[in-house]
Amino acid sequence: MALDTGIPGMTTQGLLCITGLTCLGVLFIASFLLSMIAIEVDDMLILPRLRALRQLVGNLRPALVEIGEDLIDSTEQRFSSSTAPDGSAWALNSILSTLL
Repeated sequence: MALDTGIPGMTTQGLLCITGLTCLGVLFIASFLLSMIAIEVDDMLILPRLRALRQLVGNLRPALVEIGEDLIDSTEQRFSSSTAPDGSAWALNSILSTLL
């Protein structure tokens, strides 16, 4: 069953095609390595939908810069507090690492 997404010409089935592209890429690599399966991807249907999605979303750079800055800050805080992202403490440094 296809649902309307608000993007002209794109249904949830179309979105599944877009998100399924990564899966197809993984299968293609697996088939190349195993030489058992050959997959052809016709991107003529996917590319217009990806372009429409890109226009709808707009410029992601400011959001991605903000996310990157937050990741840097949280990593620096974890180094200062010697804690993992889940809050657990890091193992103590070995004598060798303290000499460096």
